[in-house]
Amino acid sequence: MENIWYRKVLATIAAIVCVIYVSPSNAQTNNQANKCIEDFSNALIKCVTDASLTSGNFLWFVTNGTSSRSEQPADQNAFKTEICGLQQQIGACTFQSVASIINSTACVGTSAATNQQDVIRTQLNTIFGTYDSKCMHPCRNTLATELRDCYTDSGLDPKLFLSNSSNGAVVGSNEEQIGMFCGAKGALVSCMQRRVDACPEAPQILRAIDLDIPSFEKGVTVLCEHPKVYLHGLACFADSTNEVDRCQQKEAQSLVQLDLQAREGNWTESRFFEAFCQIAIDQVECDLKAWGNKNHEACVEAVIGLRRELECELVAPQCNVNTKQINELDHTCHPEKFMKKKRENFSKGSASAAALTYTAISVTTLVTAVYSAMLL
Repeated sequence: MENIWYRKVLATIAAIVCVIYVSPSNAQTNNQANKCIEDFSNALIKCVTDASLTSGNFLWFVTNGTSSRSEQPADQNAFKTEICGLQQQIGACTFQSVASIINSTACVGTSAATNQQDVIRTQLNTIFGTYDSKCMHPCRNTLATELRDCYTDSGLDPKLFLSNSSNGAVVGSNEEQIGMFCGAKGALVSCMQRRVDACPEAPQILRAIDLDIPSFEKGVTVLCEHPKVYLHGLACFADSTNEVDRCQQKEAQSLVQLDLQAREGNWTESRFFEAFCQIAIDQVECDLKAWGNKNHEACVEAVIGLRRELECELVAPQCNVNTKQINELDHTCHPEKFMKKKRENFSKGSASAAALTYTAISVTTLVTAVYSAMLL
């Protein structure tokens, strides 16, 4: 999985590249630490040479020429194009090869002092973090800002983009703001989609910022269709509860653990999303149950049902959560649980606009392969 193999880390390259200076012929084979480093170096270089690159040119690229074994290519621009085109192949090969090495006797060691597993993990992250940062498309640093600018271009408050402040709002906090947002929704989504289409790295970036454009469009459409229920519900979600916080913490911990397992096991994308989707659906159920248990007059069934529909719409599209596939009544996203009849009969009165606030929940994770939904 590309978003798991490659990630940018803050460690300096100088702290780790010394490992690949070690020549197998000079390794201390009777020393566990050196044997671990030797095995790692051999596996990495084999993946490089299997991709028809020379190890010297590769080391020049990932160490900025600081390795004593690096060799500068004759045509640097041509080499960058070549090596960046092989990024996924070399990364997949390396992580798959190292998976068995990292758990070998040589790397596990006989004590904490001789255990080299964390050293190898750090080296992998730094090497491929450098590799990735040098091959990345410029839009990786600009796409989020460009998407935010779509709000301004559509005449909307840019603060609404991925808002996670206590007084933020997905579509506004009063009838006037909601009317403006819903009226400009088509132009906003079109603008965002154009900028996504123009960025080759958009899928990875959108995962990192927890945004899927089609799901976002479906989600805000749900809110625009029921403005009074939405407005009334803002007061319910203005302040979190311990139970709600525990749900978020549980999801965050599960996602971090999932990322570690996927990286070390070199999981396929389908295997990753099978596990991820279960975490996502469990979070929807946990979150809605927690809000439903909140003792607040605004937390009525119509409000909780609307939030459930929104959260189900915002689940990653890879999870295939839709009404045609949900047949079991006890499923978290079964349409009966959206309380649509309650919405139709919802009181026309609403709470004071000045008192209405909204919380957009965004779970922060440590990996780029991680997806969590913007919630109502």
